[in-house]
Order: sequence, then structure tokens, then C-alpha cells
Amino acid sequence: MEFELSTGSEFEAGTMDNDLYVTLLRRPVNPVQSDLGEVLVVSLGNPKNWITMPGSEWFVDFVDIIDQQTKKTVRFPCYHWIADGDSIGFTSKTAILKDVMPNSILVRQRQSVIDQRRLKYKWQAFPKIWPVTYTYAIEDDGWTTIERLLLFFCPSLLALREQSKPAGPHCHSAQAGARERQPYLPPNRQLGRLTLAKMYYQCAHAQFHQIVTHYLSCHAVMETYGMGIMRNLPDAHPVYRLLRPHFRYTMAINARARETLINDGGIIDLVFAIGGEGRRELMRRSGAAYNIHWTNIKRNVKSRGVDDPNLLPGYYYRDDGLKLWQAMEDFVAKIINEFYSSDEDVKGDSELQNVASDLYTNGFPANGGEQGHGFPKSIDSREQLVELCTLMMFTGSAQHSSINFGQYDMYSYTPNATTGMRLPPQQQREMQMTTL
Repeated sequence: MEFELSTGSEFEAGTMDNDLYVTLLRRPVNPVQSDLGEVLVVSLGNPKNWITMPGSEWFVDFVDIIDQQTKKTVRFPCYHWIADGDSIGFTSKTAILKDVMPNSILVRQRQSVIDQRRLKYKWQAFPKIWPVTYTYAIEDDGWTTIERLLLFFCPSLLALREQSKPAGPHCHSAQAGARERQPYLPPNRQLGRLTLAKMYYQCAHAQFHQIVTHYLSCHAVMETYGMGIMRNLPDAHPVYRLLRPHFRYTMAINARARETLINDGGIIDLVFAIGGEGRRELMRRSGAAYNIHWTNIKRNVKSRGVDDPNLLPGYYYRDDGLKLWQAMEDFVAKIINEFYSSDEDVKGDSELQNVASDLYTNGFPANGGEQGHGFPKSIDSREQLVELCTLMMFTGSAQHSSINFGQYDMYSYTPNATTGMRLPPQQQREMQMTTL
């Protein structure tokens, strides 16, 4: 028997002369026919040292087992970091469902992977951030959906619209924490005051964009999906293999954001007009109102009435996004239909149903809103599974790209979308551009 191991090419993937160990779990066979028998599981260990040295983590791509008599090579894919003191077991099997595993040894190893992950990936509640404490009553007729959304969430200028009575642009403004919103009416359509109103609108929109559209609807939600997948699916599960690449680095970058960006006294609190109290309130409200289908572009554009290109041509988020969604959906459907021949197969996959139950109960708690926030308590059909997998893939890729990579173009010129307009709009009768 020959044993070959490939260390990954990631930065610092190698080890610092650690005492590593390998364990092979095999099915006995006639020794005349094979020098080893069928190897079912390979376990690699990185023993805990008295002193943890930098670079002691180990990233393994795969292990090859070569039978010297038959010259047959069996590859055991790993693709995991093995930290100091950790061990990991993996099989040679390609993606496979639990119910069709060939023997009990592999079933036990499969459950062992899940048990170990649940010890590492634990849900943590943030009671000071997500629960809703109070809401504002909105008493106004004629507001559009986006205006109501801004009116509900934003602290400064909350909406700008044209009305027949009173004449001219009509805005509402309020400081963070204020319960009353006074109308702001620029007289006679003065250019300076109208420009100022637009700047306040952009300021309010920036707060919503960064905290809700960007962090909550993409970063935080993708981390939640990742937790559900990591806690309930083993490496060999086809849905795990399909979705795992889409959670890469998510938890790491979110942990850094919670330390420096959205933490108390962090960058958002210092730079944004909404301030620390407003940020926490916005997160509470958005956490309560959130629905996972906000980032389902098919449902999104239809619910907002912008799905018809004849009525609204040149809407590239819709036009390009729907093509990307369709491409992902087609790919996902082929994978799902390969492993699940019917809806009953989906219902009978206990590991998959554990993902749904965990996310419904722990990943998306009510927090003043709807339990599950659109995520189902169980997954009952192939069509539903395809939609959910596509949603996760789209949210972490195309959706995030659409709201992230244009930030420099939008925010680098400060007057275009300043984040720090902390004072209420000026009320002087005349305002020239020089004053502005």
C-alpha cells in the first residue's frame, strides 16, 4: 500500500514539522487478493502542542491510497484546514445521500462529521440588536413602496416626491430617535434647497443601503445559511458540495465586521449620521421585517412592479440579474434531479430536513417578525429545494456584487452620497448653491 498526500496551495497551508498522524478504517477482505482491503475512511490528525505556533494549521487537498497489488488508486478528497489539536475523517465517496450509503461504517462516519461540526458551529443570539422594541406609526396616504420603506427605516430625509398639494417637492426629515417627522417644503422649487433635499435623501439611502441591503440581506444572511449547512450536512452530501464554495470566507469577514464596522463605537457609529442608537434600532427593525425572498430577484422585481421591460426598459439589475438567476437555477435543477428522483426523496432526506428545521428555528427566529422569515420549516419538493439553493447561490454572488462593487463609484464623491449629515435641513427662505 502506498499513501500519498497533497497539501493545498493556500497561504501557510503547510505545517511546522508537526507530529501528524493518519488512521485508515477499512473493510477486511481476503489478504491474497489485496494487501490492504477496501479503505473506507481516512482520518488525519494534527495533535495539540504545548505551545501553539504560528503556521501550525494544515490544509489538505486530498489523500491517494494506492493498492500495490492491483495498482488501483483511490482518492479521498479533504479540502479542509486541520487546526492544531484537530482531526478530520473523510471518505472516497463522491456526493451521496445518507439513505444510499453502502454500509454502516460510512453512516457512522457521516454522523461523526456532523457531531463534530455542531461543537464548533454554535448559534449565538444577539438580544440587544435584533429584537424589536417599538415601531413608529405611519399615517400618510399615497406613499410608494420604497418611500414607505425609507420612511420606516431612515433617520434623516426619508422621502422626496412630487405632489399636487402642497406644490413642490415634499420631504420628511427627522433626527435619529425622534418620534415626529415634520414635512420639509422647499419653496418655489429653488435649486439650492431642492439639491439639499436630494442630498438628505441620498444620506438616508446610504444608511439603509449599507446596514440593511448590504450587511443584513447579504453578509449576515449568507452566514446564517452557512451555519445551517455546516451544522447539518456532511461533506458527502450533494447539497453541501453544491453550496459550500458560496460560504467561503463569509464567517471570517463577518466576524471582522462585528469587531470594527457594526460594533458599538465602530466605523458605522462614528461616520454615519444614524449613529449608534440609530444603527441598533435600524438593525432591530430590519431584523423583524426581513424576508429571505428580498434577494430572490424573480419575486423581488415582480413584487415591486418593475418586472416588465416594456414598461421600464433599461433596468439592468433586472435584465442581467434574471439571466444569472436562470443560469444558476438550471444548473441547480440538474444537480438536484440527479440525486432526488421525486419529491418523496426530498421529504425523506433527514439531513436536509435538519437544515430546514435548524434555520427555521435558530437561524431565522421571529424577533418581532415572522418565524422563519420566509424560510420553510421543512423542504417538501424538488422545486422548492432548487429555489432555495439558487437563492443562496444568487445572494452570495450576483446579488452581493450588484450592491457591493459599485460602492466606490457611488460614495467616493462625497456630495453625491454623504453618510454624515447629522443636522436637520436648514429652514432659511433662500439658499443659493454657494451657500449649499
